[in-house]
Amino acid sequence: MSEEIEYIIPEEFRLMGKLAGQMVMELSERLHGKPDCDLVDAYYGTDYEWFINDKLDDLQVFAPWLVEAVNDLGRCTMPEDVEPALKGVQSVLESILDSMDEVKCSPLDGMLEGKPLLLNMMGRIVQDVLSQLQMLNQIVMNPELSNGRSVIDLTVTLEVEEEAAAFEAWCNRYKKAKSGFGFGSVLAGFGLGWLVFGGDDA
Repeated sequence: MSEEIEYIIPEEFRLMGKLAGQMVMELSERLHGKPDCDLVDAYYGTDYEWFINDKLDDLQVFAPWLVEAVNDLGRCTMPEDVEPALKGVQSVLESILDSMDEVKCSPLDGMLEGKPLLLNMMGRIVQDVLSQLQMLNQIVMNPELSNGRSVIDLTVTLEVEEEAAAFEAWCNRYKKAKSGFGFGSVLAGFGLGWLVFGGDDA
């Protein structure tokens, strides 16, 4: 006769898992969907370099905000702390998605190769966080999937090196083709696997 295992999950984690699952569904649909470009502040100018550097600067601003928001979520010890903390994570992710929507809706005819590479890099950051929240939801809703783990790990590892390398390689090709132009340099920052882009070459 097999011994029945009792899973005891604190109330704050039960609530966190439930709300996280709802948030992941909503944001995943937006991440992989096509925005209504009539509602997006798309860029229709010809200074494509300025626009892409502006989006890279967005990431540089949002990255530390997202790290701090995820840390705040991990510090929740009471059920009433959970919803505000999750809303903080959602707010930053939505800011990144807003920036992505601007890229999706902007023609950028002179950068057809770079556009999807930029979107891949931005989207990977969002996807890594959503994947971790989805895992939290699955463990809370189905504790038998935890493989005996007694601690729910909220650590988020953001591994965008591959996407960043592909985008940087394109930037270098573009730079050679257009002398006198420079995208922001690729910088490692904020820890947790973040790669941050921004600022003009000195």
